[in-house]
Amino acid sequence: MQLFPDPKTADGAAQLAVASTILDQFQNVYALSYNGTIGGISNAFAESSLRALVPGDADAAGGLWQLHKLLHDIVLKGCGVDMWTATVEQQCHGMMWLLTQPGNGYLGYAAINGAATPEDGAEIWCRKIERPRNVEIDVVMRRTYATQFAAYYPRGTAWRSIR
Repeated sequence: MQLFPDPKTADGAAQLAVASTILDQFQNVYALSYNGTIGGISNAFAESSLRALVPGDADAAGGLWQLHKLLHDIVLKGCGVDMWTATVEQQCHGMMWLLTQPGNGYLGYAAINGAATPEDGAEIWCRKIERPRNVEIDVVMRRTYATQFAAYYPRGTAWRSIR
């Protein structure tokens, strides 16, 4: 399990700037619930360490949420966002498009948006979207990240991304 980003380091500050952008986009642009948003940030942290352009799984996945080719291609065809090379804002758009399409089965959008706690939001993201190989271990880790991100970004605070 990786450590929460340290805002006093350049790397940690960069990670938290990405988290702030995701928070701003999901809440202020797409009106995703706070708990669902923190869940999304926690999963992006677990998947990519909040690095928008990092490849993963032997180059079979990429982007903040490490989408594999099948979902990558669905998003690219559906809304034109290349989830492996796009900006943070564009990846947020692509993810929200993916979550809200009837043809995609909504991928747990209602459950994510209605999560009772940030930790529940992180778990739902993990189970419905990410589906990691070691899901039970990953759920615990992502719930922990959600607790940490919720403490750093308290509910009701107006956050705007650093641009």
